[in-house]
Amino acid sequence: MGMDTSRETDEPQKILIVDHQPLILRGLSMLIDSTSDLNVCATALTQREGVELIAVYNPDLVLTEFPVQDEDGFSLLTNIRLHDPARPVLIFSGHEAPSYVRAAFDAGANGYVSKREIDEHLLFALRQVLAGKSYLSQHIRI
Repeated sequence: MGMDTSRETDEPQKILIVDHQPLILRGLSMLIDSTSDLNVCATALTQREGVELIAVYNPDLVLTEFPVQDEDGFSLLTNIRLHDPARPVLIFSGHEAPSYVRAAFDAGANGYVSKREIDEHLLFALRQVLAGKSYLSQHIRI
């Protein structure tokens, strides 16, 4: 079941956020929902819940922390790539080591945002990935 990427209305694009910290979920939701073109359709505390909510809400993009505490870091990304390879996924993480970032892209991430610049660059990164482009925080080298 592929995702229809055509946009026939001016409806905001739907974002699903996955992070194990409720405070982070609330903060990211407030930032994203402050825009007119993006909307948080759901949030999940675990990767398993994220998979379930994808089926319910059919988000245009999944924004997920790496790693999420309940499973290995990429089980959600692997599941998305297996069942819906076209769905955009943007990773945000405090891990900036090249090996982590390469692993995220190798697993199928469309973008990677460092947590230290998430407040400044998240909205741009979301829009880049939704437009079919990749995104990598500028200070990260892989």
